[in-house]
Amino acid sequence: SYISLILDGRLGTVAGLLATFPPEAAAEDAELAIVLAGARLFEGRADDTDAYIEVAERLADTVPQDRRRRFDLRVASTKLWLARRSVDLASALEAKREVEAALAAQSASDIARVADHRAAAVMNVGITELWSLRTNEARRHLEEALSLAQQAERPYLEISCLAHLG
Repeated sequence: SYISLILDGRLGTVAGLLATFPPEAAAEDAELAIVLAGARLFEGRADDTDAYIEVAERLADTVPQDRRRRFDLRVASTKLWLARRSVDLASALEAKREVEAALAAQSASDIARVADHRAAAVMNVGITELWSLRTNEARRHLEEALSLAQQAERPYLEISCLAHLG
């Protein structure tokens, strides 16, 4: 998935793939819209992320049922990343609940594949709490995220947790 590529440090690959789509394609495809939203966030271009998330949510019913649970998880995760970047603790906590619900809806065979989503979600809440000066809660969530990131073998998330714990 594109999130795995990004967490593996291959944002350039994702950006290159996305550049092959015509600009108007995202307005008609929920899955492409949420991938564009996530990629824009990681590129530091959050200005149009909300619009892509809105498109993805509006077109969610067009996503085939066999991909819908993973799509819902991607939407919730992207909303959480955006809330963190905006230092919006209330939105971050709400998005974390959405991520947890989406994780709970995953099939047993998908749980291992989406473990990085759980680690990223807890990390993002911890970072938002840190920036909101809720240091005790931040430490607890960042330490939990660090453990989850180590289990998921995601060095990018581990480093981010350690940096914010520092």
